[in-house]
Amino acid sequence: AFFASTKVNSVFVHTVGGSSNTFSEHQNKMIGFTHHQKFVVVDAPKEDGTGLELKAFIGGIDLTEGRWDNNTHPLFRTLRCEHKTDAYNGCFLFGRRPVIAGPREPWHDIHSCVTGPEVINIVQAFSERWMSQAPKLSGELINLRNLKLDSPELLWKEGGYCAQTSRSIDGRVNYFDRSARQNETNLRASLMASSAWQIKNEQNTELSRRFESTSGDINFTRVLDYKKGRPVDSSIHTTMIHHIRRAKHFIYIESQYFMGSSFMWSNSSDRKVKCNNLVPAEITLKICSKIAAGEKFTVY
Repeated sequence: AFFASTKVNSVFVHTVGGSSNTFSEHQNKMIGFTHHQKFVVVDAPKEDGTGLELKAFIGGIDLTEGRWDNNTHPLFRTLRCEHKTDAYNGCFLFGRRPVIAGPREPWHDIHSCVTGPEVINIVQAFSERWMSQAPKLSGELINLRNLKLDSPELLWKEGGYCAQTSRSIDGRVNYFDRSARQNETNLRASLMASSAWQIKNEQNTELSRRFESTSGDINFTRVLDYKKGRPVDSSIHTTMIHHIRRAKHFIYIESQYFMGSSFMWSNSSDRKVKCNNLVPAEITLKICSKIAAGEKFTVY
């Protein structure tokens, strides 16, 4: 509705459920959920004034009303000014009317500004999603080649931090290009294969088992898993494993997927649950290896 009288193309895309969903589950997903991808990509003047570059803003907070905040996190004093019509609280329905009483809900999250060649991958993520869920408007996508913004060499920048983006999405809501399909492999199955883990018997611990990874190497070319016949980009999962295994002194990690590694659970019947992500096992194994080596290591 916000863009109704403008030339902006805006499409509402809902979460696509699985074939096993009931009618009510399917309707609930259509009405209440969408696949979370929160980023903005723009073309912007280069700092040296020699032309344009791509600039992306990507992070974890929702790009919607009531989410703007600053590092003081005011609850009341901005309700009649900055947050007059842009306040949100999950316990109160503010709507678009001026908020008198408050409090507004404060927000603390991380967003990053990304420039350089990595922005091309973020543009690709948007384009693939758009082509899948807004196919009638696929012709409206900006051609970066026409703007001479499709070359990693032209977008290269010195300084700053090196960034790598990854994602979790499947073929129900994403159109994977041919270069990705040529690299299809069941990476997760290979990581969980028996040859990738070996049981270590410990003394005086009849009821416990210790697993060790036989390799710390993960191929980081772009690959796809296959799940229920659908291609899946699970590079977030792969990235976490890669860096957990490389960590020397500490790990700082934020994730909602610390429940997992069910293939290692002691109860054989519990191992059948669909909770196979490797993050909990990898963190545990890293801690155990550092304890065994007598090295200081911290996980936040």
